[in-house]
Amino acid sequence: MTGEQPDILNRLAENEEAVGTLYREFAERLPDYDSFWSGLACEEEEHACWIRALCSTASETGLLIDQGRSNEAALQTYLLSALFHGR
Repeated sequence: MTGEQPDILNRLAENEEAVGTLYREFAERLPDYDSFWSGLACEEEEHACWIRALCSTASETGLLIDQGRSNEAALQTYLLSALFHGR
């Protein structure tokens, strides 16, 4: 396993967390829909936990992640976009 593989998984988890942060902001700004947005935020946090668990498993077992199916530049752009809009 290369050192890059957990980085891709970490980037995916960071994206889930950023989207969750964005949803929490929506919940604060749209109190009539707080329950909806807060629920989505919790789901994103759960997704991030699953990805981090996969990352841990990959590190422990030597699981190989197909890098060709991910675009790191797109993930970075998405993360920055979610972080920007969450402010």
